[in-house]
Amino acid sequence: MYQVCDVLLMAAELGSANAQSYFDAVRERAYGVNFSSVPVSESTLMEERRLEFAFEGIRYWDLLRQGLTVAADAINETGAAVKNGGQDATKVITFNIETQGLQQIPDNQITRSSNVLKQNAGW
Repeated sequence: MYQVCDVLLMAAELGSANAQSYFDAVRERAYGVNFSSVPVSESTLMEERRLEFAFEGIRYWDLLRQGLTVAADAINETGAAVKNGGQDATKVITFNIETQGLQQIPDNQITRSSNVLKQNAGW
């Protein structure tokens, strides 16, 4: 279902003549009887995308689409409370802009490809 919402939100983001109706269709599906129309704007679109894609596995890629700085600002966390072996701890989460959001290619895969694969930047 997220694909339909993604397409509707992208269409609204483009600023088409039907932007408000596309945006409202997504919100009406999500909020049902509690639906209320809010004016479509860049901030309301980005907030709706955040809510829609939080558990869909595409939020990370949606952040990257908005730019490396936006992704870093949203991902960086300086003291998330976690449990470590039942003990309270803090975890620092950082987004490394140098890697451009890409993962490291394992060295054994580069070797297996006879060095055809090249390591992603920043790794």
